[in-house]
Amino acid sequence: PDWTKQVSFVNSGVNASEGWLNMLKAYLGGENLKRSVTFAPVIRAAAFDTKHWDNTPYEKFKGEMPAWKQSGAKLMAYLQPMIMWGKVPQDDKEALRIKSMSEKADTIRPFTHNIQDPLVDQHNLANKEWQEWFLNCVHSYIAEYGADGVYHDQSYPCPIDNRGLINGMRSTQGMADYFYKAATQNPDSIHGSEHLHEANSVGVSLGIGSGVLWGTAPGMRNQRIE
Repeated sequence: PDWTKQVSFVNSGVNASEGWLNMLKAYLGGENLKRSVTFAPVIRAAAFDTKHWDNTPYEKFKGEMPAWKQSGAKLMAYLQPMIMWGKVPQDDKEALRIKSMSEKADTIRPFTHNIQDPLVDQHNLANKEWQEWFLNCVHSYIAEYGADGVYHDQSYPCPIDNRGLINGMRSTQGMADYFYKAATQNPDSIHGSEHLHEANSVGVSLGIGSGVLWGTAPGMRNQRIE
């Protein structure tokens, strides 16, 4: 949408509570709020980077979004389409079903004898079942809960997949397909990624570069900054 091209300030927030909106208003003097997007990483009810199979937002999120709409400030909710960490409770059938989808979507690197490495082999977004489930979550956050868009964490690696074409696509094509659908299924929304490149820019407006301060090795940080 045209308004995404007018964004000139990306705010590092936490969630949609009134305090974060008031701080943004104070910082910008109440002006040009429509040209700001707040990156809100703590939107799910589950703790950050836990229970990736459960994308339910925290209880007050939907009720807090009307104030953002009224102000004109945009808010981008954090979701994680690329990994699934944590041990799934064996008595939770829905969580087990989603975990199974996740495992089928994981890439397998060449020359590893079909052994997966969860820190390297991330989801191939071409996987039809996984893609449909996750895009439904994205749509719910925008259409049902009121987010102006979604930040798709870690959605920049497209590892070579030892299994060949998945749903007729390479992992790069799958990522482009995923983001094309994220944008077109939610026509008035904005989408972000950790880093911007040719595949995800099909639907991504912001590559916010959160990775600049993540990681442990100075070389990793310097590479991302450069």
